[in-house]
Amino acid sequence: MKKIQKLCFLALVGLMVGTSCEKSSNPDPQTDCIEGVVIGSDCPSYLFVSLPKGQLGSYFKNGTSEYTNAITISNIQIADKSVDLKLGDSVFFTIDTSQDPSKCMEQGKICQTIAIARPEKFYCIKSISNKSCN
Repeated sequence: MKKIQKLCFLALVGLMVGTSCEKSSNPDPQTDCIEGVVIGSDCPSYLFVSLPKGQLGSYFKNGTSEYTNAITISNIQIADKSVDLKLGDSVFFTIDTSQDPSKCMEQGKICQTIAIARPEKFYCIKSISNKSCN
């Protein structure tokens, strides 16, 4: 009986150690630089981005393409003028969690848009680049 208890205890300790060292694959929007791929845009201030890692986004269908982890980012006009992002480009950004995403656009920029589908999850960014964060 003591042998079984000892084996159960060791198995439990092994399970706890094995899972406690596991790093989450979901990026922390408050601190991490996030990598994505541009899948669309709207106005001069919004990009639609598919995220290959984590689960910050939601399902989004854009024409015939479907994405399981897509987000809308706003405030992209803060990018350096040399950053020219096009459909399919990799993009690296950090999220500004202190801002309401619908209110973080640069004031004075007015655009005329038509209602189009966007990824549901919306984030305001504080930095953006076409160069890797690392």
